[in-house]
Amino acid sequence: MSEDKKSGLNYSLILGILIAVVLATGISYFMMVNLGGFNQGEETEVSTTARELGPITEVGEFLVNLTGGRRFIRVNITVEVNEDDVVEEIDKRKPQIRDTIISILRSKEEEEVTSDQGAMEIRSEVMENINEKLLEGEVTNVFFTEFVIQ
Repeated sequence: MSEDKKSGLNYSLILGILIAVVLATGISYFMMVNLGGFNQGEETEVSTTARELGPITEVGEFLVNLTGGRRFIRVNITVEVNEDDVVEEIDKRKPQIRDTIISILRSKEEEEVTSDQGAMEIRSEVMENINEKLLEGEVTNVFFTEFVIQ
């Protein structure tokens, strides 16, 4: 190889590396500024979206076979309610509420419960069905304190 070809190759290689470094630096700076790294002297307000929890009560643990297979789900459910009196009513109606939750869980297939969307749908369905059973007050949130599929 002649000396001209070697020096041309070296300059091309150095120029390519230099362009890659400048490009990587620019992209990194852009991402840091736009995705939260540098605030450029601006103060950010801390979001206080946390709210007070209402009264909560544990409904219990459920171990249920899923539809269409040999899989089962183990879920521990706690509910938040809007009034203290609702906790007492849930305790009185616990067999009825547990039966409702078992029926909901048994109707699900594995594909329905493995996704985040499926868990949200179960949460919503449990809340709606419990609220139908209550005479006064309502369940405002359903928490899964354990959620295992085996």
